[in-house]
Amino acid sequence: MMMHSVHNLYPGLPVVLAFVVVLASVVAFTLRQRGSTGRLDILKVPFILRLFKRREVQFLLQLPFVVVFFLAIVTGLWGIQVAGANLSTVVVWTVWWTGIVVVTLFLGKIWCCVCPWAAVGEWVQRLSFWGKKDDTFSLDMKWPVVLRNLYPAVVLFITITWAEFQFGLVSSPKGTANLAIIVLFFTVLVFLLYERRSFCRYLCPVGGMLGLYSMASSIELRARDRRICRECETKDCINGNEYGYGCPVFEYPESMDVNTYCVLCTECIKTCPRDNIAFGLRHFAGELLGGIKPRLDEGVFSVVILGVVIFHSFTMIDLWFTWLGYMTSLTGLSPQGVATLSLGATIAMTGGVYLFFCYIVKGLLGISIRDVFASYSYSLIPIALFYHLAHNVMHLLMEGAGFFSVIKDPFGWNAKQAMTMKTGMYLSHAQVEYIQMFLVIVGVWLGLRVAARVSSGFNHGLRGFLPHAVMTCIITFVYGWILTQPMMMRMG
Repeated sequence: MMMHSVHNLYPGLPVVLAFVVVLASVVAFTLRQRGSTGRLDILKVPFILRLFKRREVQFLLQLPFVVVFFLAIVTGLWGIQVAGANLSTVVVWTVWWTGIVVVTLFLGKIWCCVCPWAAVGEWVQRLSFWGKKDDTFSLDMKWPVVLRNLYPAVVLFITITWAEFQFGLVSSPKGTANLAIIVLFFTVLVFLLYERRSFCRYLCPVGGMLGLYSMASSIELRARDRRICRECETKDCINGNEYGYGCPVFEYPESMDVNTYCVLCTECIKTCPRDNIAFGLRHFAGELLGGIKPRLDEGVFSVVILGVVIFHSFTMIDLWFTWLGYMTSLTGLSPQGVATLSLGATIAMTGGVYLFFCYIVKGLLGISIRDVFASYSYSLIPIALFYHLAHNVMHLLMEGAGFFSVIKDPFGWNAKQAMTMKTGMYLSHAQVEYIQMFLVIVGVWLGLRVAARVSSGFNHGLRGFLPHAVMTCIITFVYGWILTQPMMMRMG
């Protein structure tokens, strides 16, 4: 894999970011957070409501993504094995992996509505592309009660991250295609064994990550009037009717206060007999700033995501390759073995730092460590989200131009052109840095505001807020230092 070094312009970026964190801490604590009080409901427009009620609409949205998905598999298996010249690796790792995070920021879990893995699984399960059927081609088993949480998704998230480094998937079109096939087979298997979209609710690592990120999204789907839901005797949104299926991820609109699990499939819009579903714009980060019921599994996933984002960024700088060489010589392990240990160590260190400051808050406030861990973890979500964007926007802007080359020659069969392809650049290195710094600052700002909201909820003011602000400063300094290092491009 050819890699190109990107030298950043400002070595003082960690200091700048740390200063901004301190300043943001003071301002964020003084602000009073308010929940979402306003919403622009697009389903009040008759044409849009009629469109969402048509069963074939979701299929028409899914179809292009399914076609691209299978094209990426075909090009990965039979195209040239050069990462930057094959449609498979460019589409998956440069366009899709960045794109879904950006889209989630504005449109919530809209990816889950068009996801090709879920689309194929659902088509097989229902034996229909869009028509409503009473029977399904599935055993319809209940998902085990003990696993009705995000922990299975956490395990798969770490596993896929490990596989990426173990098998060099980012630089391997064939490896990327094989991963897509394996995930597809596993997804369809779960759809055939368990009821509805159990895979999407409890297992999907991408959906789990996007679910947490979607708490910061500027859209939401909710019950318009909860009183109407309570008076409804048939509960068609859960049970389904002749117009649509019951919610595939077991959500009940009346009690749904977060975006985390809704996959925006629009089945509840189709089945609600009184058109009591609202869908539209709201205040940005309304859930995180408005208060939510904390869950430990969501807190653990938030910490893991932050650790993985930091690890990914670290593996793109020169120091990583120095570390890799040193540790392989010292331990006799393979580079893949060192990467595995480093991934685990980074997640453990991130969790350890967070847990340390949670214990400080516990000592100051006298509340349980479980409550502290779960409650304050939601402040990590915007930090991880914007760190993720800061890392991936570099790849999109520095490597994204290669997308148009692979569109012209998706298999990379023009071998001479493919082997000499260079990374395209939309912006200069300095301009990319400005964008990265801005994204990190936004994430920190939102994270501190969430922490201030949580602290106010405990009625302990600065005693609960300051330890988290210090932790945020430390993590931001480390991540800011990583951003100042020479970055290596993945696609050659």
